[in-house]
Amino acid sequence: MSRVVVLELLQALKFKSPLPDTNLLLLVQFVCADIGTRLAESTIIQKHMISTLPGCTTAAMECMRQYISELLDFIADMHTLTKLKNHMKACCQPLHEDTFGGNLKVGLAQVAAMEISKGNHRDNKAVVRYLPWLYHPPSTMQQG
Repeated sequence: MSRVVVLELLQALKFKSPLPDTNLLLLVQFVCADIGTRLAESTIIQKHMISTLPGCTTAAMECMRQYISELLDFIADMHTLTKLKNHMKACCQPLHEDTFGGNLKVGLAQVAAMEISKGNHRDNKAVVRYLPWLYHPPSTMQQG
């Protein structure tokens, strides 16, 4: 079930699967609950908050681990929120279009941060793997 949840989340992030905004945040919340974090309470999912799962894991993060770079690309894209609003208007009823994009990006950032920081206390291989641009100085064109 966890694999299906993760794949459905990724399809929705690539705008290939039409999901209502509440359901999309519930999928992110499912992954967050597996790694021990929670989404901030919002009006979008206030009635559907998943509490932490004591003593049981869903292995959703294990399934998500190979797609962390795709999450980072989604978070880093400046035009994601505009694309998301347009996609939501086209495929389903946008209920919370003002706050939805921010809540989605915050939840995905929590997932990516937990994965990057998990093994980073031993070495910085995760940072080199997911954020290689941190080790390259800006070009002369970027410096002005």
